[in-house]
Amino acid sequence: MTPEMKVAALYLSVSLGCVEAVLETERKGSARHTKLSNLIDHVNRVVDVYRLEAFPLEDMRNAGALIDMVNDELKSMYPVRQAEG
Repeated sequence: MTPEMKVAALYLSVSLGCVEAVLETERKGSARHTKLSNLIDHVNRVVDVYRLEAFPLEDMRNAGALIDMVNDELKSMYPVRQAEG
């Protein structure tokens, strides 16, 4: 796997993580949930084009770290208020 292919696969993996985060906020069976789920399926098919070889564990960790950084940054930019109980 070339460095360019790894970068492409990481971009796609990060985008999947972002779409999955949005999917979790939607009600199952809603039009948005269905469209997001279909998008994930389509992007996964594209990811398969770039992952011609098994994606090494180190690269999977890199993708996870990038997704964590994006999540942390979004949380700091747009804090969610906790419901008062």
